[in-house]
Amino acid sequence: MLQTELMVATLTCRGVPGRDFSKQYERFVNLHRDGLKRQSEVFQAHFKRRGGATQMDRYVTALANDYSQASMTGTGAFCDRQGTIFERAATVQPLDLGRFAAERAEGHAIGVPLCRASPPPSQAKKP
Repeated sequence: MLQTELMVATLTCRGVPGRDFSKQYERFVNLHRDGLKRQSEVFQAHFKRRGGATQMDRYVTALANDYSQASMTGTGAFCDRQGTIFERAATVQPLDLGRFAAERAEGHAIGVPLCRASPPPSQAKKP
């Protein structure tokens, strides 16, 4: 959710004076590349267990559409709010990425229960 929110903000606000978040988004993705990759794997595994790629595509599309709709209620106000989020995101350390993303996801209209990575088979509990 967090990466989608930041990506939509970057695309939506790039023409708003003082609100081009392209560099901040690039820095965020570069700093958190490993964590984003791990979370993407958890995300994909979750949907693989719960309905496959089609369900995942529907979810991601609905999420992007939701953020896009929010931006249409007033691009200036939306971009100002996103500026605050980018400022906070710039201070997030890699070990705090999950907590920050969970905070951003709380109360979102397209919420999903938190999912955790399944332990590797060697660590899974035996029945």
